[in-house]
Order: sequence, then C-alpha cells, then structure tokens
Amino acid sequence: MNLTTAIFLVNKSVRPVKVSYDPDNAKNNNPNWLFKTLDPDVKKGDMVVVPTTTRHGMTVCKVEEVDFRVNFDTTTEYHWIIGKVDVPAYESIKAQEETVTDRIAIAEENRKRQELAAAMGLGDINLTDLDIVQGATPLPLSSPRGAPAYADVPEAPPEAPKPYPMEEPL
Repeated sequence: MNLTTAIFLVNKSVRPVKVSYDPDNAKNNNPNWLFKTLDPDVKKGDMVVVPTTTRHGMTVCKVEEVDFRVNFDTTTEYHWIIGKVDVPAYESIKAQEETVTDRIAIAEENRKRQELAAAMGLGDINLTDLDIVQGATPLPLSSPRGAPAYADVPEAPPEAPKPYPMEEPL
C-alpha cells in the first residue's frame, strides 16, 4: 500500500486532485500530477500552489480533476496542496490599481498643463482658446529691431500642378 494515500482511508474529508503544470501538456509532455486537499471548495479550473523542488519549493498549477477514485496500490506519491490561489482577489486589486493610475495620469497631465500656462504667462486662460491652438494664423515673430521678421517676405504662390509626362511610342 502507498502510505501517501492512506490518509484517504482514514479521513473522508481528504480529496484527491489532479493538476497540470503547463497548459500545453501534449507539447511539453507533462503528465497530470496527483495531490490531496482538505479544502472542500477546490474545483476544476482553480489555480493552486503545490510543493516542488524548484522556485522556492512551490509553484502554481491548474486543477484538472477532483474527487476521482484513488488507486491505493500506485507508487505515485500524493502530496498536499499548499493552498488555492485567490485569482478574483488578485484581479480586483489589479483593477483598483488601474483606476488609481488612470486618475494619477489625469492629475499629472492637468498639473503639467497648468505649469505650461503659468510659464507662458497665461494665468487661468484655457489653452484651447488660443488662436494658434484653434488653427488660426499665428502672429509674425518680431525681429530684434521690433519690426516683424517676415514683413517684407511675400507669401509663396500655390504650387502649380505638374503636367503628366508624355508616353513614348513603342
């Protein structure tokens, strides 16, 4: 008799659990591994922490099957599941963090906008009210002597359409 399965005979609350280490069992040739738990809520699809000989002695696996018939004569050892991973709690924390970081980004953008307005001497003027932001022609730059820098430069005429090249006879 396999002594790691004896607990199933002594305590009816102990449940057998098959887990997979990798979602692509066929590609990686990873068989399901056998574990045991006292947690009545563990079900197929749950993520559980199990003992291993790598990664600080633990890794996360996916539950593939629960409450199957135990082979008491197998040589495969059944180890205890360390615990169930609370994935909904983790996802809730991530969602809350995303909300906070979005608010921080908006606040930072507003702060930078206010700093730019202050640096431009605009006070509380909304930058979208400025002609240059709305697409109007900006005022010409001043030259060092005070006259507009481009006052004497006429506007370039619009470019004439280019004629199509003539096709050469074959």
